[in-house]
Amino acid sequence: MQQKEEKLGLWLLVFVALGSMIGSGIFNSPKDLIRVANPQGTLVAWVTGGLGALMLALVFVYLATRKPGLKSGIYAYARDGFGDYMGFNSAWGYWSVGWLGNVSYLALFFKTLNDLLGERALSPFTAFLIGSAL
Repeated sequence: MQQKEEKLGLWLLVFVALGSMIGSGIFNSPKDLIRVANPQGTLVAWVTGGLGALMLALVFVYLATRKPGLKSGIYAYARDGFGDYMGFNSAWGYWSVGWLGNVSYLALFFKTLNDLLGERALSPFTAFLIGSAL
């Protein structure tokens, strides 16, 4: 039986990086940012964030082409470069940020729900049940 070679291509890496970087706040931040900053400051913030996201994506493209044998993503790159301890901490940090990102989705969901239904439409217990179900 032939074993399928598992490789991450350029486009898959680009979309994985984009999916990891674009959180729920991107849909709400323009409105919040424009309230406290002028349009030029807002544009500078967006361009800076976009360049940072692009640089991170390019780092992962470089690492994938430089070390194609590593198959575990951030953990494997950090472990290969800095040892087991940093590999573990990188994986743990990435996992933690993923969970915090999911919490931000819930926060944006309930903020939008309160805007649509009114301030007191949901009791805290109802919000807890909906959040637990999601």
